[in-house]
Amino acid sequence: MGLIYKSKNVTTAERDLVKRLTKQCLKEIVKSKWEITGPRSEKLTVAKVWDKLYLKVKCRGQASYGGKNYMCIDVSQYRKGRTFQHEYARIKNDPIIGEGTFATPEDALMLIVAHEVAHLIHDNYFIYTRWLREGDNTPHGKNWQKIYRILRREIVNKNMVKDVDPEKKVA
Repeated sequence: MGLIYKSKNVTTAERDLVKRLTKQCLKEIVKSKWEITGPRSEKLTVAKVWDKLYLKVKCRGQASYGGKNYMCIDVSQYRKGRTFQHEYARIKNDPIIGEGTFATPEDALMLIVAHEVAHLIHDNYFIYTRWLREGDNTPHGKNWQKIYRILRREIVNKNMVKDVDPEKKVA
């Protein structure tokens, strides 16, 4: 069973929300059609990924991050009701994985979770996955972007608000 840690100032509801969003991303990315595999070409399942995961949920106004069997999600922007999410300069203008405005703060939090799940999957499984072995395997490189693009296209972007000035949405 995956280990979940929440900071003292994080509510149980916030922790459970991050857990649910994380599992939603994992459920999508382990689908057979994406052909992401583990050691010895074993098929990934949500349970296999979840069992190795250490998930930390905090509310400190800091960065979220993900890596090898680890994710740390900061819910401070969610708690403030923010619906606009920034992305790194390298990808912020990309029409699929760039920054954007979402219908609800929960939808914007899903972007953060998906971003970190992409790091989790990339760091743990790129070496075993045929279509990720070669090429740019840096933290926000082309292969990480391929994973993130799947999550954004299939889950996250369905709740993006089109043609909205982000300055009006940020409190």
